[in-house]
Amino acid sequence: MAITLQKLTKRAGGTYKMRLIAGQNGMTNLVEWVHLVEDKEVSQFLNGNELIFTTGLWNHKDGDFMEFVDSLYDNEASGLVVNLGPFIKDIPKYITDYCDEKAFPLFIIPWEIHLVDVTRDFCRDIANTEQNEASVTGIFKDVIAGVGSVDEQIPLLERRGFHVGSTYTIIIISNRNHETKAELNPNLKFYVEKIASKYVDTFTTFSYSNNRVLILQDYPQEKTRALIEELERRYLSPSEDEYLTAVGPEEQGLGHLADTYRKVHSMLPLCEKKQDGIAYYEELGAMKILLDVHDIHILEAFYNEVMRPLEDYDRENDTEYVDFLRKYLESNGNIQRLADSMYVHRNTINYQIRKIKSITGRDLSELKAKFEFILCFQIKELF
Repeated sequence: MAITLQKLTKRAGGTYKMRLIAGQNGMTNLVEWVHLVEDKEVSQFLNGNELIFTTGLWNHKDGDFMEFVDSLYDNEASGLVVNLGPFIKDIPKYITDYCDEKAFPLFIIPWEIHLVDVTRDFCRDIANTEQNEASVTGIFKDVIAGVGSVDEQIPLLERRGFHVGSTYTIIIISNRNHETKAELNPNLKFYVEKIASKYVDTFTTFSYSNNRVLILQDYPQEKTRALIEELERRYLSPSEDEYLTAVGPEEQGLGHLADTYRKVHSMLPLCEKKQDGIAYYEELGAMKILLDVHDIHILEAFYNEVMRPLEDYDRENDTEYVDFLRKYLESNGNIQRLADSMYVHRNTINYQIRKIKSITGRDLSELKAKFEFILCFQIKELF
């Protein structure tokens, strides 16, 4: 992850007499770079997540300065540092009120401080953070891919703040048409980092197999939902792209990450069947057991044995016994209720039940047969 404004400016008060005067609630904003900007027209070329320095050379008049601050906020700058001096001698209250309202951090720094020294130190810290981030994501990719020794990888992650005794939650964000391997929106990393930094102290996010992976450390499941909801509301839903979001379980330790990633990735087909495209592992019930089956060929073989004969019969004879079977199971085997809902006689229902027995060899009056068919419908949802 990029460095937060709070961490980046931690020592700036003592070293450079830099002081926060407004926008305290935005100190979790991420900073990817710093810029010296004097003209509000330049702000439209910002990428977002930049910390802006200004002397007020071209924007020191009250109206101009307000427009300047507003344009920086609109273009998702991380914050603003004003070099007080001949151009801007003090900050009007309506500016600080605006920054507090928008949670847009506003700093002041005295004129005698050389901005080049501040920006050089900040850029060095940002570069070091990016280098550490690249190292962390590389290790995590190897862990979830099963490449290398986990026993050797864990100490490397420990030194970077990811502790073996902590809990971890894996979240995968994918395109709705993920099977086509379509590229994700390149801005998704920016969105994910921006929201996650508000909620979680330690996390990492990276692109893997055309998916955006987010790993949260020591963040409880009940709070994860709030993070996902804000990400969805602010960025994913308004986007032209359609996203799927699979939220995995909170599990302790780093040794299980590869298996957890596999389970969460297997949830993407379930996400496709949901209107909002979001699935939570904790809500899957008995489906969790199927996700823990490592060899999917076992599930495929079971499905082919139990359900495939009925599917083949429907296809060859233009019948709908699979659909009838689903309705029968959803009605809990209540023949009269099913007959009423389908507007048919009970005898019609009994005939179809006998027909399914003749095709599959399974008697729906037996609990074992019902269970096997229910299991097949759940397997179908996964593939």
